[in-house]
Amino acid sequence: AFGAHWTFSFFRGSRLRFSAYGAVGAGVAAVAVSMVSIHPVQHVYFTFLVDRTTPEHLHTQYDIDYWGSTLLEGYEHLLERHPSGSIYIETDMFIPWLGRYILSVEDRHRLFVYRHGGDGEFSLSNIYSSKHDGAEIYSLKIYSILFFRIGDLASARSVKVDDAHRRILLDATSSDGPIIDSDWDVHLMDGQLVYVRDPCSAGDGDARFFLHVVPEDVSDLREGRRRFGFDNLSFDFYNVGAAFDGKCAAKIDLPGYDVERIATGQLVHERQVWGGIWNVRAAGVYDAFRESRKSGAQPLISSVFDVYLDAGRLIYVKSRCDAEDRDARFFLHVVPADVSDLPEDRKEYGFDILDFSFSDRGGESDGDCFAVVDLPEYEIAEISTGQHTDDGLVWSGRYSVAAAAAVAAARELLEKGVQPAVSSVFDVYIDDGELIYAKARCDAADRDARFFLHVNPVDVSDLPENRKESGFDNLDFNFSDRGVESDGECFAVVDLPAYEIAGMSTGQYTDDGLVWSGRYSVAAAATAARELLEKGLQPAVSSVFDVYIDDGELIYAKSPCTAEDRDARFFLHVNPVDVSDLPEERKESGFDNLDFDLQDRGVESDGDCFAVVALPAYEIAEISTGQYTPDRLVWGEKIDVGGE
Repeated sequence: AFGAHWTFSFFRGSRLRFSAYGAVGAGVAAVAVSMVSIHPVQHVYFTFLVDRTTPEHLHTQYDIDYWGSTLLEGYEHLLERHPSGSIYIETDMFIPWLGRYILSVEDRHRLFVYRHGGDGEFSLSNIYSSKHDGAEIYSLKIYSILFFRIGDLASARSVKVDDAHRRILLDATSSDGPIIDSDWDVHLMDGQLVYVRDPCSAGDGDARFFLHVVPEDVSDLREGRRRFGFDNLSFDFYNVGAAFDGKCAAKIDLPGYDVERIATGQLVHERQVWGGIWNVRAAGVYDAFRESRKSGAQPLISSVFDVYLDAGRLIYVKSRCDAEDRDARFFLHVVPADVSDLPEDRKEYGFDILDFSFSDRGGESDGDCFAVVDLPEYEIAEISTGQHTDDGLVWSGRYSVAAAAAVAAARELLEKGVQPAVSSVFDVYIDDGELIYAKARCDAADRDARFFLHVNPVDVSDLPENRKESGFDNLDFNFSDRGVESDGECFAVVDLPAYEIAGMSTGQYTDDGLVWSGRYSVAAAATAARELLEKGLQPAVSSVFDVYIDDGELIYAKSPCTAEDRDARFFLHVNPVDVSDLPEERKESGFDNLDFDLQDRGVESDGDCFAVVALPAYEIAEISTGQYTPDRLVWGEKIDVGGE
């Protein structure tokens, strides 16, 4: 426009002005015809000035098609000339993939286009270069992209090979294993990340690679990256990779600073195709831990992730993990033995919150996902952990230090052959002031049902004020509060009150009713009865139950006993020698009524039932005892004590 304006102004009034106008018009027309003829790549119309006949310093320095607009037409030309098989193209262009995305998926996956060496059958360029002299040229229209044929097509795969990429590929495949195992295997080798895909098809390198590197010390980052906390080393395969022998390899130098973790993968339109995380410190801990696991280390918690305790750290492990396992957030709540050890802002709640994301604490190795978390230095009473998403809880587990001790104690009791105080759905043991509940092969129903535990003291005055009227302590609990699961077995531990205990009732129930129940008399009826039997003492009464008199107590024994034996109520009427010894309300009837239920005075042991009842201190003439139901008398006998 400036030239035309200058020409018109200069030749105005001149006899040559029409010739000048004609020359300008012809030039404009030539450009217009040229641009129309090469539509839709008309912006390269001027490149006819640079061709193979121009001086070397010109045709090696100027682009023919800077933006690669003619790439689509070039790819279509190659696909048409070679209708089957893969086509390998090497290039030094910055954007060689433009145009491929418009092709069909089938055609796109036949084209391997890569930079920096490889087994190219064709060389793609947008600069005339003398290195292509004598090679066959596919020239598209005029002023376009050039495809240079490299050698003979039959042997082209071995004409040019990037030795460095081939070497790193061989080294990577012979290494100990990738630090990230996904669509691409990612290896760490001599300060470089090596990406390997085998087999590799055209299109695998299309998606952009993201690579985020988190340093141990954020101050090592460039000033502009410190606020983000990581280095962004994202890249395109065509800039750093090569394809050969059906494989793809790429290498990236890591920064010189100490790296804490690496996140990498591929993105298409901001959607992650694949991804993986390598936590440098966690990986080192996990590698060492794997060796100890070979010796049979057992997890504290077995769930979606198995959770192990190792040298003051929690190690989470899952084999064959997927994106959902990595995406769900982890919660970790730690209850100290002494609440005063908590930070000030956590004392009110009674536990520490150490929640974390897999991306912060995790890594992958040989298809396993793992995460490592340092525990606080204070003494720990309990740990609760698991994962959750916006939709709810994924899994959870709990580890109690006291319950873990109970597991060891219960197993030790079993090894010693100690008999449980109560045998039912759970076996219940008494050990050093604790009740230990144990069940092999437990399931969710066993863990979900609530436990009841009612403790009867010898002296009711020992009870808290609010329990004295009822006559027993209520120590009901949930498995989640007192229990632990280990190797498919369930254990729970409960501290017994410090006062002297006469007996206790325990079991489980749900909203639908009683699941199981059992009673234990601390008077040790079973032991006493067995001792009497061993001594050869004869029962005072032989009936459904045998009844013994020993040292001021009545001891009832039956072997084996049934549910009916346990359910029928016992009557026990004691006639004194002197009626005046009776309580006032019993003097008229002439006997003491000491009726009882087996669950109040008895215990079941090894299929036998025993009960013990203390006799009144006054002189006794006769005892009537037996069992009854609302429908009938089950059995009944009289014992002539004769003033004993």
